[in-house]
Amino acid sequence: MSTDDLDARLAAAGERWRAANKTIADVDLGYLEIPAEPIDVPITPAVVATPRRRRVRALVGSATGIAAAAAAAILVVQLTGSGPKHKGLASARGGVQIVCQTTQSASTEQLQVDSALIASRIDKLGLGGNVHIQDRKSLVITLPGGTKDSAQGLCAPGRLELRPLVMAATPVAPGAETRNSDPFGLLKFAIPTTEHGFAALSAAQQAELKAALTHFDCAGAVDHSRPAASYAFACQTSTDSKSKLAFLFGPVIVPGTEIASAKAGAPNVAQGQTEWTIKLKLKPSGQLAWTKYTATHNVAGSPSAASGSATGCGATTTPCADYVGFTLDGVAVSVPLTQDTINADTQITGNFSQKTATALAAQFAGGALPVPLRVVSVSDLSEPGKLVGTDWRLVKIDGKASVVGGAPFMIDDKGQLTGTDGCNNLGAHVTISGDTINIGAVVTTEMACASTDRKFAAQVTRLDKVLSGTLQWSIKGDELTLSRNGTTVLVYRAAPPPTTDPKAVVAVGWRLSAVTQDGPNSSSGTSVAADVPLKFDGNGRFTASDGCNSGGGAVTITAGKMVFSGYVSTRMACTNVDATQMRVFAKIFDGEVSWAIKDGELTITKAGVGSLIYAQPAALPTTGSS
Repeated sequence: MSTDDLDARLAAAGERWRAANKTIADVDLGYLEIPAEPIDVPITPAVVATPRRRRVRALVGSATGIAAAAAAAILVVQLTGSGPKHKGLASARGGVQIVCQTTQSASTEQLQVDSALIASRIDKLGLGGNVHIQDRKSLVITLPGGTKDSAQGLCAPGRLELRPLVMAATPVAPGAETRNSDPFGLLKFAIPTTEHGFAALSAAQQAELKAALTHFDCAGAVDHSRPAASYAFACQTSTDSKSKLAFLFGPVIVPGTEIASAKAGAPNVAQGQTEWTIKLKLKPSGQLAWTKYTATHNVAGSPSAASGSATGCGATTTPCADYVGFTLDGVAVSVPLTQDTINADTQITGNFSQKTATALAAQFAGGALPVPLRVVSVSDLSEPGKLVGTDWRLVKIDGKASVVGGAPFMIDDKGQLTGTDGCNNLGAHVTISGDTINIGAVVTTEMACASTDRKFAAQVTRLDKVLSGTLQWSIKGDELTLSRNGTTVLVYRAAPPPTTDPKAVVAVGWRLSAVTQDGPNSSSGTSVAADVPLKFDGNGRFTASDGCNSGGGAVTITAGKMVFSGYVSTRMACTNVDATQMRVFAKIFDGEVSWAIKDGELTITKAGVGSLIYAQPAALPTTGSS
């Protein structure tokens, strides 16, 4: 398409825009966006060029009603930037995006540590991706090649503790009527923190402890505030994955902060091993404490003792204190029996697969997050109807409600962005890589938009500035957030999909707002007369006008399809109606057409002919345009 052709189409679209002007109510999300300090933790950063903005001048007069009805212009005018044409979104391959939010107030420095630790976990898992802070309350994690399974554990606290077993593990009763995250809360005696303390209890008290553990709520077991010198609960899923064991552990022997390194170990097939292990290297102070404990709590290689289990330990069998629980965020990852004094690296077993061992090693090595996080969403980056192909409408800019109507934009599967800034149509080529979107050279009309509202003018200027270059994106539900350097700049909401329910089209007094024509003499958004009605009576009849003559005929309406027949109209000679408009009318009201209603507009289209676009009276402009 030549520049002149593009200018003409943009001008025509602008005329249609003004003619169809209506107001879209501002939408307030009801929460405050707090600007954050810039922070981004890239793992595989990409280098992108600074975009240029190119304007295409369209000779359009001042508009009186601005912005909102420009949503329909997206469907009519395709703008192309100066970047590669139809390159597509090859970089928008599969992957997942995880959004985690803080569960308590946190400083930027604390979130930076969380972000760096999660980035380290991702790196150790070999996933590739990036992490960025969003508004001092969220971390957005993007794994371009990851899966939802690989996302598990990235935002977990990662608090590892080595604790001794106090009493024999107790099976959690399946289907128990009551569950309790603190099963000992109602007991009238002090909870023992050592095996000797448990042995000193009466038989009745020991029975009460065991009964309480059978009702332990494993799902709510995590208690990150439990002091290191206190007892702790933990659960472990048995090898059959159907039953669970509840454990009572004593004070911490070695905290996770003493882990120097951790890595997954492949099974030694030559020695008959079939399971993966986790190999830990402790810091000097941690190794000293570990050696000291294992020197006095081990079975000294006794074959008979080694054949026991944590569910049968006790005073007359293998001591429970010879079992040590490796707990991670309230879960007993492994409760091995100490065979001998350990004065070197430690190897943990626990029926681990390669995947599980690798993920746990990444958490062990990274350490605990200083700020607790919770996962609020896990999205498939390649899922249709997300960033690409969705009609997005602006609801917030810099934390303030949009006053520029919906200011829509859409990215198609070829990487073309089309939309508006609330005043002018714009378009650009974009590339998407993980959670990063790079908007190339922007092409925009230069309509003179008349508005005395300073907020409106300021937001149009601001939107032109921020909707360009490199941005980070995240989607939660039907909301799209665009951020730059950790600060949210734009929030969009997905527009409702078009409706093709026949009930929505009948008994409504539609008024024509624009006409488009296909073919070699194509036109977009031709202005129309002020009152050109269309009405369906719901009984198979319709009445219409082409701006000059009025008439009617029969119509069959089904979902997305109409079939017109027998159209008869007056035959007045009119000189004040565009000939294109009359030709499109004559062809559309004869035979089969497609239709849909979106944003209060009814669009009737016939392939190779064009479209008639109608608005409901309440949506029509109440002021003229110059």
